[in-house]
Amino acid sequence: MHKLRVIKTGETGPPDRIGPLIGRRYEKSDGYVFIMQPDHPNAESTGYVREHVLAMVSILGRPLRKGERVHHKNGVRDDNRPENLELWGSGHPEGQRVADRLSFYLDFIQRYAGAGPFAEQITEGLARVKKHPGALRLPEGVK
Repeated sequence: MHKLRVIKTGETGPPDRIGPLIGRRYEKSDGYVFIMQPDHPNAESTGYVREHVLAMVSILGRPLRKGERVHHKNGVRDDNRPENLELWGSGHPEGQRVADRLSFYLDFIQRYAGAGPFAEQITEGLARVKKHPGALRLPEGVK
């Protein structure tokens, strides 16, 4: 079996010798569960995708974007039930300039508001911001 062939095609050779790896599931010693899906957009260089990433992709209906991470609420790395997973964003701008940070967060709100499983949480958060005396003035189209 040639590792590169397995990663690119999932082909491992004659089925009677080894068998296909596509869909193979294994748990690493750190507790994370991996599934072999070499063609998945969120696959690692080995061709495996973390199971909690696959679960979140299923919830969102799209692959994870750059800067997005999946967090286990209860800290149990193999508990990949949808109710135990949260989508976290980590791609924020460098530095502390207020104008840059506001621009980033307004873009973030526009990206996630209005659609998907987190729209209700975002709308509730915006309502809380608007109630605050120093609430942000949001651009048109963001309610």
